[in-house]
Amino acid sequence: MSKIFIGQTKLIIQLSTSSDLIGCQNAQIRYEKPNGQRGAFPASIMQITPGVIQYEVQSAADFDVDGVWKIWAHVTFTDNKVSIGEVANVQVLRPGDK
Repeated sequence: MSKIFIGQTKLIIQLSTSSDLIGCQNAQIRYEKPNGQRGAFPASIMQITPGVIQYEVQSAADFDVDGVWKIWAHVTFTDNKVSIGEVANVQVLRPGDK
């Protein structure tokens, strides 16, 4: 399980979609916080094949709750088809925690 810290901003999250991204209209990295709140970060395409998307953390508030976050890729194509990736768990820690 990956570990990151609350307030960390020099961070890029990358996920593999396990499919090519030709015709990708919208890419997101969706998440569920430990408190159950869901949301999404806008993602950019790193590699069309084999399909890697990424989000460069923009704010210290992006990861604001400690605990295990669930993140996954969500891609919509120009023909309205959707590709959803497997969940990856990320441990978000308070600075100073192990």
